[in-house]
Amino acid sequence: MELIIENQSVFIDDVYWEIVRPYTWHIQKSKGSNTSYVVAWPGKRVTVLMHRLILNVSKDERVDHR
Repeated sequence: MELIIENQSVFIDDVYWEIVRPYTWHIQKSKGSNTSYVVAWPGKRVTVLMHRLILNVSKDERVDHR
């Protein structure tokens, strides 16, 4: 499935649609690098990163991007 977020295409598998659907997503550029993340801010002081939501990892777990 293709999501258009701030004029950029983001592709996710259809099986994850119900997980990501409730959020309003944005593109956030990482400071000092060429990396961008898909993020949502559902509440005060709460940031949801799409890749972490899909992987179902806690904030204490490290995600290997290789």
